[in-house]
Amino acid sequence: MLRQPILRALRCVYSLLFNSGVMLLSRQHLPLLARWQERQLECRVLCDQLFFNAVAAQRGIAVSDLGASFNFVGSEVRRAVVTSSEGRPIQDKAARRAALRAACVVHLTRKVPKLYLAHWIARRALTQQDVMQCFQNSSAAAIEGSKELLLRLLPIEEKYDIGVELCKGEPPGCKAQPWVQVA
Repeated sequence: MLRQPILRALRCVYSLLFNSGVMLLSRQHLPLLARWQERQLECRVLCDQLFFNAVAAQRGIAVSDLGASFNFVGSEVRRAVVTSSEGRPIQDKAARRAALRAACVVHLTRKVPKLYLAHWIARRALTQQDVMQCFQNSSAAAIEGSKELLLRLLPIEEKYDIGVELCKGEPPGCKAQPWVQVA
């Protein structure tokens, strides 16, 4: 029964909650992982996230926010790539596109078509170099390795249209922005 201790710990660090979908850990963070699956957690959603946040608070484990470029979520990719359901560009499209270009890690959430979006991002990053360039951490060696990575990428670009995939289930008028369709 960890419900009460978790809630007490979370009240102490409510403003410092972190998303456990993407974590960069060091040996200092091993206590976060120690036997968490063996615990009898009584929650229906976010069990791992609640547990990790509580343990970090209880043990005083350092947690740093690396910024959105290290957890660029799938819904933000969608907003950077498609127009709104009314066919109008989404507000701040230039800023969203710049953020997608600067991203280091893209967190493909359940609300996006993972296979096609992962392929599209990898292909664009390697060929057009207009997405996921991780500006603050890029190097010449990483860019040189892109040719080999591109050769290993599955040739499935003819099997999907990223605008169509990202607009599935959206109201009429949703479509890819013009820059997205550039080969």
